[in-house]
Amino acid sequence: MHRAEEQGAVALRSGGSSQGGRARHRAGAVLHAPGDWDALIAAFREHKLISGEIKPSTWHRVYRHHMNHVLGAVAVAAPPQNAKQLLETLARIWSDKPGGRTRQIQIQSTAALLRWAVAERRLGEDWEPPQDLAVFVGRSRAAKAITTPLEVEHILA
Repeated sequence: MHRAEEQGAVALRSGGSSQGGRARHRAGAVLHAPGDWDALIAAFREHKLISGEIKPSTWHRVYRHHMNHVLGAVAVAAPPQNAKQLLETLARIWSDKPGGRTRQIQIQSTAALLRWAVAERRLGEDWEPPQDLAVFVGRSRAAKAITTPLEVEHILA
């Protein structure tokens, strides 16, 4: 775990937050504030495990790492205020590898967390991620290998 992630996780577990108050849904219902990310991620983990969507080993091997990045991204002086800002912040972690598999998994797992939290009314509608995540995942800049097309006659010759 990176130092910033550790500090973010510790600050959130100890109740510290750079964001005060609670988020309010448009209907006026009180929701978990974005400052309560540690509890939100713990509830998401429980949901994934209890529903059978993933095994504990999958959480430990895949999700845990990416959720620590989420904690690090929100434990800053000016934390993201909506899904777009959070996903952009996380995409910057791998800015040198657009389209990379790790970056793709980070964006997808974060979007899953946000969709679940909005559906469960734990976060307001501003936290609903877009359906198309391609802009956050990016496209690989690596040049594709140019090959010479072969026809059947060339193979049989």
